[in-house]
Amino acid sequence: MHLQHVASHHLQAIARRYPILRQISPTAILLILFWVYAIHYGERSVSSNHVKSCNWSEWEHWPAGATPHHLVFIADPQLVDPHTYPGRPWPLSALTESYTDQYMARNFRLINEQLDPDSVVFLGDLLDGGREWSTSKARALTAHQRKHLTDLGIKAPGTKRSVETSLSFGQSRTASSSSLSERDKDSKAFVHGENGRWRKWGPAQWDDEYDRFGRIFLDPRQLYPKSDREAHVAGEVSTHPTSVENGASLVKTEQYAISGGKTRRVITSLPGNHDLGFGPGVQLAVRDRHETRFGEGNRVDVLGNHTFVSIDAPSLAAYSQFESGGGDSTEAQAEERKAIWQPTMSFMGTVQAPVAKSTSDYLDDLFPDRRPDGRTLLHRSDGESTKLSKLTAAVQGQAQLPVILLSHVPLYRDPDTDCGKLRERGKAISIRGGYQYQNALTRSLSTKIAQQI
Repeated sequence: MHLQHVASHHLQAIARRYPILRQISPTAILLILFWVYAIHYGERSVSSNHVKSCNWSEWEHWPAGATPHHLVFIADPQLVDPHTYPGRPWPLSALTESYTDQYMARNFRLINEQLDPDSVVFLGDLLDGGREWSTSKARALTAHQRKHLTDLGIKAPGTKRSVETSLSFGQSRTASSSSLSERDKDSKAFVHGENGRWRKWGPAQWDDEYDRFGRIFLDPRQLYPKSDREAHVAGEVSTHPTSVENGASLVKTEQYAISGGKTRRVITSLPGNHDLGFGPGVQLAVRDRHETRFGEGNRVDVLGNHTFVSIDAPSLAAYSQFESGGGDSTEAQAEERKAIWQPTMSFMGTVQAPVAKSTSDYLDDLFPDRRPDGRTLLHRSDGESTKLSKLTAAVQGQAQLPVILLSHVPLYRDPDTDCGKLRERGKAISIRGGYQYQNALTRSLSTKIAQQI
């Protein structure tokens, strides 16, 4: 009763201050206040509390003086676009896009502000409909341009663009017969999926989403919300004197340095099925566009004291996927799709070389005195040099860091395998697939990846 009296007294005071509220009942006011609180809690407090629970100090313990490398993974941002809610009319579709962009931008900024990671790695599906938006077509050369290239020896007279082996399509992809004929002529020709359903959205749609991705995740105000970063002239580099003597112009180039704290490493190159498609549905033109803007899907990165090997799993799945008729892809099907899976397969076959080089370069930065020139050994006492030589030999003999595989598509697991107590819904992930989608690689392909990486 006392609480009710106090609440009533305060509501009356508010009503006297804002006369318009006298027309609203106390019950309605309480419901409005509860509604505002619920929205604020769901939009702000929940996200903030979740990010705070991930704070490094909450669950890791390092000895004094340690400088751990902190890494944040961002999975499936899938920027909302016409592909996400195809039946949603304007302006509701535009409002949905704007709201989700603000939501992701706010929470990503919160991660950088509260966790202050050293690296941020995206795990694919950057755009929702990225695979569906057509690619730009190269303009035909004019007669004058062809003659100029021929005179320079860049283009042979009468040659045409080379045609690679045509690609077949699995049951997961549909296209008109005319589109297939066009694709047979040029393996990098874009074919509209789902019978041309997304034909009216072209390259401009993809470019717009790429710009949105940059504003949300790559803008300095998003990556460094706590610091004012500025570019300062750090020095000048002039043309080498020998080049000047040989006739080159003397040019001075200013070099800039960024102030305002550490620089985060951001890796966006790992592709997902929404970015490229899946298996035989991957189009070379779409993959080329993705790699040109976001980086190569097959790569090696050393972050902290671990080696991360990223693979283009959607393309690799063209070698072996679950076919609609049952079973895995046959050897004949894999051979027909070779242009799709060959780059990733070749990368895996030679991955030990880039892994060794990346590890060696990283250890060179940690232990400069292990470099072959040995310049940093000067001015050291004999005792220090002996200790350093032993350390260098030990490091060179074990120049290998733990390897972590990054793949948008999980490796195969037996059906109904328990995913652990941290899974939010259900205990297992069922093995299934659909149009441009499969939620696990085949057993044989998973085995091949594990053996080579």
